[in-house]
Amino acid sequence: GCGIFKDLRETNPLKKYKAILKYKTLSVAFSEDGLNWGPAIPCPEADSHGDTHNNAFWAPTLNRYVAITRNWRKDGEKHIRQVARTSSEDFETWEKTEFALEGLDTNQQLYAMPVFFHGGIYLGLLAVHDQTSDRVWTELTWSADTVNWERVLPGTPLIGNDGGEGDYDWGCVYAASGPIFLQNEVRLYYGGSDGLHTSWRNGYFCMTSLRPDGFAGYSSEQGSITTVPIYDNEADVHITADVRVGGEVSVQALNERGDLVAESELLSSSVTDKKVSWRDPDSLRHCKGLFSQLRFICRDATVYSFLLV
Repeated sequence: GCGIFKDLRETNPLKKYKAILKYKTLSVAFSEDGLNWGPAIPCPEADSHGDTHNNAFWAPTLNRYVAITRNWRKDGEKHIRQVARTSSEDFETWEKTEFALEGLDTNQQLYAMPVFFHGGIYLGLLAVHDQTSDRVWTELTWSADTVNWERVLPGTPLIGNDGGEGDYDWGCVYAASGPIFLQNEVRLYYGGSDGLHTSWRNGYFCMTSLRPDGFAGYSSEQGSITTVPIYDNEADVHITADVRVGGEVSVQALNERGDLVAESELLSSSVTDKKVSWRDPDSLRHCKGLFSQLRFICRDATVYSFLLV
């Protein structure tokens, strides 16, 4: 149940590497090189059950360390797993853990949730344990504040169990704390196992990959999605999308009444961080100083993200 991260903000070289772990109670430890560690320092004030893949990180929007661990909720004779959260200013004194997330039913229980900061929000790689099949897969969650969490698509894995019994991640999938972002792909490392959660099993170090910004998207054979007023009618709009053969994506700017102000040229192929070209750029001048909504129209396409530059 140990999670380790390199703290790039730390000025004390002896505490450059930080660990959060279960040792009798939730505890922390420090290291200069990530290999040789000082003693575990108990954090009983956190009051966490903690037998999960504990992980901690610096939350830049909160100016605090946040740790994700686990607690139980008793339901009659059953114990229901809950993802729990605590925070600290110094990584040694932690607040009492609070409820963060629970499964939609008692069968698919939430086991662990490594978290990382990306794109201005916090993303969680949520381990879901199916009590009936005794298998574990990983889903995607997000939060604006690390306190309130939303599951992107409950029941749909981001990293699923694959193959047949005995294959390297057929039984369980546990994601590592943070992806590796490369220019052309996002790599997610995870621990897989060929057996069930409660059985003897072989463990494997695994990797899967996503296209850039490919964590989640809006996909439609024919549909649209509209933002809140966000566009100042002056910035360049960049878009990341997958367009299937014969499909297309376009972008519209709408004024405060929902009237069409400007429309982009059609995109008929997959793009990453592509600058949108407006059919009539002069039309945006009429809305200068105001904020427009952006509408993304998809036909056999998936829109992942947009950026205002």
